[in-house]
Amino acid sequence: MPEFSKKPESGFVFFFRLKTKRLNTKQPLPVLLTTKRGAKMPSKRLIPLAAMEKILKLAGAERVSDKSKAALKEVLEEIADKISADAVKFAQHAGRKTVKAGDIKLAAK
Repeated sequence: MPEFSKKPESGFVFFFRLKTKRLNTKQPLPVLLTTKRGAKMPSKRLIPLAAMEKILKLAGAERVSDKSKAALKEVLEEIADKISADAVKFAQHAGRKTVKAGDIKLAAK
């Protein structure tokens, strides 16, 4: 029979409990981006650079540099922040907690 003692949990069980506990508290999981040199950097945004490349290629670009993808991402995130903040204000003014599509469209004007 296995002996039951107060041994520390294995790494996997501890990690699994940590992940499930964090998901239940509505805290966002940290996103780590890996740079070309292998350094890990936290990212507060979640718009992928691949989407920026696709947008630029659909606009007619044959080749897209990494710096242009990052610049477009930064600009779009700033615009999205302004629009979302205005949309939240419109929803609150209307007495709602839910932001609706109409709020976004009105904020984008």
